[in-house]
Amino acid sequence: MSTARVRPVGGLAAAAVAAAFAILLTGSPAAPATAEADRDVQIRKLDAVRISGLSDFIFPVSMETPAPLTDQVCVFSTASGRYQITATSANASGRDFRLAGDGGIIVYHVAWRGTGGYEELDSGRASDTMGGGSRTSPSCGGGTNASIRVSLDPATYAAALPGIYADTLTITVAPD
Repeated sequence: MSTARVRPVGGLAAAAVAAAFAILLTGSPAAPATAEADRDVQIRKLDAVRISGLSDFIFPVSMETPAPLTDQVCVFSTASGRYQITATSANASGRDFRLAGDGGIIVYHVAWRGTGGYEELDSGRASDTMGGGSRTSPSCGGGTNASIRVSLDPATYAAALPGIYADTLTITVAPD
């Protein structure tokens, strides 16, 4: 029986050694030759998160401050269902979320609810750790497990001139 082995040559860089593999040839005059190749297989899996089900918030036309709007969403987190939320206003001033329009500024508030009650958020700042994210289904099995609430500040709403006010609210979810 004949045997041949190929091994990595000493002194190769770590990347080359990690990519190298062994070949073992065996056979005899009475049996056909065979070949084997061994390869290492590995993956580094990091925590993953996903948010879905967000919709635009369109307040109705009203003489008085409109009631808060809420949206039910799905949060997926492989970090034991724990995550942090960061909400950022494109028109932020400090920690304030702001709608901008020709008639000035209307301040608004954003709150997030995971497994507990609503937590008021500051623009650009990560929330406390939230729980209740789905660990098994990126789509929450078609359901929801969190909600976001947007409410307008009555004083700045009352002071604003008639017009259209808008903002882009960016929601970022991160594993915790």
